[in-house]
Amino acid sequence: MTNNSGQDAPLSTPPPLQVVGMGPGHPRYLLPEAREIIENCQVLAGAPRLLAPYEKGPWELMPMKGPVTDFLKQVEDRRQAPDTPAVAVLVSGDPGFHSLLPRLTSHFGPEKLRVVPGISSLQLFCSRLRLPWSDGRCLSLHGRQTDWQTALRQHPFICLLTDPQQGPEQLAAALQKMTSWASSDSCDSSDSCDSSVSSVSSDSPAAQLSGQKVMMAVGQRLSYDDERILLGSPAVIAGSGPYSLNVVVISCDQAVIRHLQHLPWYRSNP
Repeated sequence: MTNNSGQDAPLSTPPPLQVVGMGPGHPRYLLPEAREIIENCQVLAGAPRLLAPYEKGPWELMPMKGPVTDFLKQVEDRRQAPDTPAVAVLVSGDPGFHSLLPRLTSHFGPEKLRVVPGISSLQLFCSRLRLPWSDGRCLSLHGRQTDWQTALRQHPFICLLTDPQQGPEQLAAALQKMTSWASSDSCDSSDSCDSSVSSVSSDSPAAQLSGQKVMMAVGQRLSYDDERILLGSPAVIAGSGPYSLNVVVISCDQAVIRHLQHLPWYRSNP
């Protein structure tokens, strides 16, 4: 490209790539700064579910399909186009918690990014449960094998991002093998919830959980109008599916279990 004097004009530098945390789902949980950045961008990229609310707007949409490496190359090519558009990559929850941020940083370099935080679904679920999420161990099961059993023994509770292969029903089944409950009913604040000791090998990750009470909490479609929260034993959770878009909290800490039993909406759960 040349300017009026016939000399090569300097190439325009693309603006920073915006990495925007979209929160747990409902637009009311989207931070004002994130909303402003989206409004000022020309191109929005990300998972189809996150782009869906913007399909009727003025934006050019780049849905992520196929391998992440292909998606990153598409974003890079679009940023380098002559019109140098402002591009935002939308990620669910908070960019700093098990999102595309590490891949984006590795591909583009940290100096090329601007990161806008969001509310994580685990953060929202802990607020629903009146639990300080800094006391728990937050883990992701998305496409990975995670030693959540050891974390459960070492912390008052664990918070898990699940996936279809490792969801509430699968976690409940694993817990049922690790512990034994006297009753399949959900535990009420007036119940003793006594448990019998399972036969577990002493070198098994479940050894220290054998015979302990365990409570699971499932938050499904958090922030949406059809949000559903269920608390109970692994047997109750295993029989209350199917589940979608959920996060899970598990505890074998008796103080945490007593806390969960006294939540105002707890008794209405099946």
